[in-house]
Amino acid sequence: MTSSILMLQIAVTACTLGLAVYFDFRDMRIPNKLCVLALIAGLLVNTVASGWLGLSLALAGAVLGLGLLFPIYYKGFLGAGDVKLMTALGAVIGPQQLLWTLAFGIMAGGVISALLGLHQAGFGGLKQTAARLYYCIGLRRYIPPSNTELASVQVPYAPSLAIGWLLAFYLYGDNQHLVAGFMQLLG
Repeated sequence: MTSSILMLQIAVTACTLGLAVYFDFRDMRIPNKLCVLALIAGLLVNTVASGWLGLSLALAGAVLGLGLLFPIYYKGFLGAGDVKLMTALGAVIGPQQLLWTLAFGIMAGGVISALLGLHQAGFGGLKQTAARLYYCIGLRRYIPPSNTELASVQVPYAPSLAIGWLLAFYLYGDNQHLVAGFMQLLG
């Protein structure tokens, strides 16, 4: 893949994630227009870059993003905007980079959710959540969290996904020459 196409993919991904983080913090939702534009951009960029192979990889990334995150949304653990965002980004970055982004994003999300949850619900909320989970396991059925529990705290997930993409891009992307150039700019 040429450097200019890679730079375009990076620009589309960075702009999409930057706007998603902004809207997710501000409104706790990610606009549909942003996701649709990113999806179209991903399909176009990859098709122009690699023809039918690029289009098939973009579609595979989009389907993978939707397929992996829709069940989590269906269970109520993730918002629809996060699913649409990763579907769109799957079209931009492809299936392999999407998997790394999700893996690192889930790890970042766990840490961020725990810290924000503890900040908002305190240790009392943590104890309530632990007790509820103990009963859920014993009863073998789901009991929804109360409003005072740690598990009831809603956390915007776009920042975690953005952190996941940054880590995936830095560690596993086809970009070592770009990373080296960027690090050189930083000093």
